[in-house]
Amino acid sequence: MDGRTRGWFAFGLGAGAVVWALALVLGAFLVPAYGGDSCEAAPGSPTVCGSLPSQTLFAVNGWWVVELLLGVVAVTALAFCALHVYCATGARRAHSAAVWLIALLAVFSIVSGFSIGLYVVPAALLLFASATLTPERAPRESSPGAGR
Repeated sequence: MDGRTRGWFAFGLGAGAVVWALALVLGAFLVPAYGGDSCEAAPGSPTVCGSLPSQTLFAVNGWWVVELLLGVVAVTALAFCALHVYCATGARRAHSAAVWLIALLAVFSIVSGFSIGLYVVPAALLLFASATLTPERAPRESSPGAGR
């Protein structure tokens, strides 16, 4: 795969990570995440069981979970932008920033693995793949006499 194709593929993976993170925020409002059965028992009467209506992540947990997911969007978008800067200019600091942000996202997904972390893993993996495929552009040399 040549550098141009790798660059577009890396860009697509990074953009996919940002879209996934945005979809998580939307899903917090729209996708049923909680549901189940409830049973009531009273002395001297039979146990009555029924299913509970499904509720969304937002309906159960409130705004704090949306704010947390917006933080995931911010970290994902910053990592994607840093990878773009690295590809376009060859800036090593941008690459380092992207690696740290991707690691932060991966650690968050592990720490919160029993709740929303499982849904954050795809964004971290897409960014990791994007970082792996992002071609490095050699830093531009300054013109002779500049920056004496």
